[in-house]
Amino acid sequence: MSTVDARPVLYLFSRMLDYPQASTRGDSAECAHLLAGLAPEAIPLVESFERFLWTQPPGKVEEVYTSMFDMNVTHAPYIGYHLFGETYKRSSFMISLRERYANSGFFYDGIELPDHVAVLLQFLSTNKDAEVERSLVSESLLPALQKMVDAKPLDRSNFPKASEPYKDVERALLLVLQRVSAAWSPEQANAGGQNG
Repeated sequence: MSTVDARPVLYLFSRMLDYPQASTRGDSAECAHLLAGLAPEAIPLVESFERFLWTQPPGKVEEVYTSMFDMNVTHAPYIGYHLFGETYKRSSFMISLRERYANSGFFYDGIELPDHVAVLLQFLSTNKDAEVERSLVSESLLPALQKMVDAKPLDRSNFPKASEPYKDVERALLLVLQRVSAAWSPEQANAGGQNG
């Protein structure tokens, strides 16, 4: 991945971007700790999310998650949707993801579509194929996440404030993926003598 192994961090981001569970608080705290060696600039964003989790009842966290991802097309958690819309290309993308998952022995519960950001991040957290990683990060995750981070939420009263904790997670993940992607540059590979 990079000089610092990003796989544990990507796994924790997959947990934070999945439907909230009791363990999400611990996941965010662990993620903030691990970011020190990978993308320290993302720590305040994850800590902000962690504070939200500790100060809100579980029902409110679930409500904010649903408002952010299920009721707001600009933040739909489906990477293929942001890349291709509801087109045949998205269907092809999902089929290719299923094939990549199967070929690498990655199995998930199938509740979510294969292009759900949490599923993709879980896959990357177990993946050991550098080429697959590079293509998914640079050609899929980075452009889709940039769209999500740049998007304005739907025009609803108090939605922007309510969505901020998850916007912070998106921003933090974008910083991490940019850092991981930068580690693949030829200059860094030659300077460090390491490949992803």
